[in-house]
Amino acid sequence: MRKQSFAAGAARFAALFVLCALAAVGQTAQVVGRVSDATGAVIPGVNIRITNVATNVARSTQTNADGYYAIPLLPPGNYSIAVEQKGFKAVTRSGITLEVDQRAEINFNLEVGSLTENIVVSADALQLNTVEASQGQVIDNRRIVDMPLNGREYNQLALLSAGTVQPASGSRYGGFSSGGMKITQNNFMIDGIDNNPNELAGAQRRSEMVQPSIDAIQEFKVQTNAYAAEYGRSMGSVVNVSLKSGTNSLHGTAFEFLRNEKLDAKNFFDAPDKPKPPFKRNQFGLSLGGPVVLPRIFDGRSKVFFFGDFERGIVRESSTTTSTIPTARMRNGDFGELLAANKRIIDPLTRQPFPDNLIPASRIDPVAKTLAGLYPATQNNNLAANYLVNSPVKTDTMRWDFKTDVNLGSKDTMNWRLSKMDTENPAVLPLPAPAYGGGPYDWVTEGYNTGATWNHIWSPNLIMSIRGGWNFSLFKRDNPAQTNGELFNQKYGIKGGNDTIPGGFSQMNITGYRALGIGPNNPVDRDSQNRQLSGDATWIKGKHTIKFGANQLWSQNNIYNIRLEIGTYTFNNRFTTDGMADFLLGWGSGYSWESRLQVDLRSSNTGLFVQDDWKVTPRLTLNLGLRYELVLPFIDKYDRIGIFDNYTDPNNPRLIYGGTEGKDRYNRAMFATDKNNFMPRVGFAYKVGAKNVIRGGYGIFYNYLEPLGDGEYLIGNPPNAYGVSLASSATTPAIILKDGPPPGSLDFLKATGRTFIAYERRADIGYGQQWNLNIQREVAQDWLVELAYSGSKGTHLLARYEDNYSPPGPGNLNDKRRYKSVELPGTGIVTSPLGPIYGYHNNANSIYHAFIAKVEKRFSQGFTIISSYGWSKTIGDTCGNAAAGNTAGCGFQDTRNMRAERSADNQDIPHRFVASGVFDLPFGKGKKWCSNMHPVLNAFFGNWSTGSIVTWASGEPFSITVPGNPANIGDRLIVNRPNLAGNPYGIERSLQRDFDTTAFVANAQYTLGNLGRNTMRNRPDFNWDFSALKDFQLAEKLRMQFRFEAFHASNTPRFNQPGQSLGTAAFGKITGAATPRNLQLGLKLVW
Repeated sequence: MRKQSFAAGAARFAALFVLCALAAVGQTAQVVGRVSDATGAVIPGVNIRITNVATNVARSTQTNADGYYAIPLLPPGNYSIAVEQKGFKAVTRSGITLEVDQRAEINFNLEVGSLTENIVVSADALQLNTVEASQGQVIDNRRIVDMPLNGREYNQLALLSAGTVQPASGSRYGGFSSGGMKITQNNFMIDGIDNNPNELAGAQRRSEMVQPSIDAIQEFKVQTNAYAAEYGRSMGSVVNVSLKSGTNSLHGTAFEFLRNEKLDAKNFFDAPDKPKPPFKRNQFGLSLGGPVVLPRIFDGRSKVFFFGDFERGIVRESSTTTSTIPTARMRNGDFGELLAANKRIIDPLTRQPFPDNLIPASRIDPVAKTLAGLYPATQNNNLAANYLVNSPVKTDTMRWDFKTDVNLGSKDTMNWRLSKMDTENPAVLPLPAPAYGGGPYDWVTEGYNTGATWNHIWSPNLIMSIRGGWNFSLFKRDNPAQTNGELFNQKYGIKGGNDTIPGGFSQMNITGYRALGIGPNNPVDRDSQNRQLSGDATWIKGKHTIKFGANQLWSQNNIYNIRLEIGTYTFNNRFTTDGMADFLLGWGSGYSWESRLQVDLRSSNTGLFVQDDWKVTPRLTLNLGLRYELVLPFIDKYDRIGIFDNYTDPNNPRLIYGGTEGKDRYNRAMFATDKNNFMPRVGFAYKVGAKNVIRGGYGIFYNYLEPLGDGEYLIGNPPNAYGVSLASSATTPAIILKDGPPPGSLDFLKATGRTFIAYERRADIGYGQQWNLNIQREVAQDWLVELAYSGSKGTHLLARYEDNYSPPGPGNLNDKRRYKSVELPGTGIVTSPLGPIYGYHNNANSIYHAFIAKVEKRFSQGFTIISSYGWSKTIGDTCGNAAAGNTAGCGFQDTRNMRAERSADNQDIPHRFVASGVFDLPFGKGKKWCSNMHPVLNAFFGNWSTGSIVTWASGEPFSITVPGNPANIGDRLIVNRPNLAGNPYGIERSLQRDFDTTAFVANAQYTLGNLGRNTMRNRPDFNWDFSALKDFQLAEKLRMQFRFEAFHASNTPRFNQPGQSLGTAAFGKITGAATPRNLQLGLKLVW
């Protein structure tokens, strides 16, 4: 079925391309300027001709009556401009480098004379941005290929942009955050074509559908604030990637990079007496581009070009995981080792401590005893961090691109590109089999992105571009291959749920200890795609450069997910004070089960925009734009959507099935379309003298998709699917492990504790406001300094939290909830009591303020530098998700008082400094020093280049939580937080005590703590990546490059977050660290 889906999509796109000649536009640059004479008077009718040096493709225009000209839709590259007018000397300006999405201002002053007199000028680097207000950074090809890049993923270099920060922990997207927005709010494009995933939970495991090889990328630009009206879809940054194109000469590369643990340092927490864990990485590939030439048949030089690349990555490394597991005594019910910490194990039947902390053998649940025996033996005498495993990590990656550019004449150009990226990732086991450690799975992804472009010049002042594109992503996951399909629930006597799933093993979540089992959501098979059709036109009229256009995006999500059919158990220490003791007794604090689902979702986004760049005076440019987007919410082709409607009448909620109350969009999607999404964009750039520019801008940006999970579009509700949550009270368990769920408790018509999904039915979708004010100054040739204030505000952001909150107090969680019953449509059955309800609300907010300083030196005199510092504050009132990542302990205490959740946001990194550069060492043949070095010495010591990226950043925030649910609140996305009783950082910090653990006191029974969210912070992060490169000239047009790269070169430990669960053995202790120093060697042929 999946292959048919892909083939059908490919056929549809091919038909679109052939019939309409539509395709993905290369993300282009634009040159604007003014031509005047020696007195400053403008000269109309001047002939301007710009030529791409690599392809010899030329474009021509004339200045208008006001002396202005504009030439848009220029691929990034090197250019020369020839200017001619009768009665004046001709001028040729060479050495012009245009970058992706750059709007460059190049003015000319003509001297009186004859056209036969030609003045040739070599251009200086264009650094001052004198024509628009957006903040951003171009990462050029030299930086992409010469700087140390761990894993050769280009988007890591986006973090060189001022105002960006690293993603929150656990993010499936990876990448970066900017302007205080989640990383899911960035907009990625390749050659102008949408490259964004639209998976509802970030299932594709990356921020883009495909990530091209760095050998395929010409350059890319990150715009972080107040960009033009032609960009929409998201509230964060825009990332424009420009792939290489062929030229009139044949160019290419062939490369291999390798790593081996013998060259690396040990992880800080690796056992010193054990060998280094295996670490092997091989990446190899090639690229080739040039003119299409068929001897004696076709000579495509200056007309038809091609470019292609291929890369394969094979990773065989290890993941160092430190766990807390029960000791041998604990597994047999003896918790006497906890007495030294004055921790008593309570008998839930008598509410008195077990004598000597010993649970009688007759009280131990037989299933729990069997499962506890699956834990490996501890490796030391510690009660926390007592087991370390170096699990194999295997990743196979394959990616390739093919691109062709066609120059059809003086008025038409076209291009087409196809990109693909696949990954295969076997499970990484937190604990060895048969314990497994909870959550491992095998997974694969496939990604495609293709598109084409037609650019047409109607006249020198009216130019059109039409684009069509398509992308596709496939994700599959299943139980680890190590299970061999064994039916573990049957084997170990775990009752409830579907025990016929091959490799299925219910996860046992045990507070304070590493989980047992494998867990839910295996298998999953899902695919998604976006189809894009867009066009725009640029019209130059007087002092105005007006761009207007439209785009249409059609999105699909086809999902099969078995979800929690296997069943998940939770033991949170609420009965005995210790999670493992709860587990041995078999007293579960919760049990969750969900039926499988299958849907075929459809959505669309229609955008219109107009942008006017108005050259008010030679010094002042205004950017005035307006964008509108209409986002249609997802519907299922077969109306397998339902809603728990507590919005229309909060006192009388209803369960409504999609399409049963009408076939319009509202009654199929179950919530309304927001039609008021107007986005003004305003900016200015004012030149002060020849070396200074003051710029500022403001804009509104609406959200298209925030991937908060499959529940976001109500697909987990009846009639398609349903869930059950068995809840506990402070004295009564939700479930006894050996007994499993009560008979009939999981049946659709008999179940109690049903879980549903609710959504605000008529709400404004989220939007962000961005603004900035900055000053740029050229302090010397090729040196630029920028000081900026940048801000943003998120309003009506989508949040997910418990809509059927169980307030503090005694009793069963489900008995205390607001909504206690609802009728199942068409059955006449009223189900009661109800369980937790995922509520989706457009009521979250965020605010971000930042001071940003940047120094940049364009490449000249053998070196280039980008350095920036950001001092910022991000405040918000909601948590993250699997796609965006989440800080540890982030949850809500009381959803009736969301103001209490306002705190440092997950994206809050107050200080971040990054410096990067490439430096050609001035030693060796042809260099400043030792230019006459002996050839043998020169082979070893001459003509080296180095690259570095140095980063220092504040640590990520996190929250302290209290296990065991003493407030008896619950339970979906709900946490207990303690009371603050002192200064957590009023001590000398150590790995065993990263903060003062006595500064926190558990909240009293049936009360909420006073500690806020994200009040703690991880240690600062320092990292230095280094590269050294040397070229060997093998022939006139062939060189070999040797590369040495050191990632985390200083081997400064980058410690993981300390334990944040109050009262557990790991509380306050740091037990893990990120990857240590890795060395990489590489060889590359360049021709």
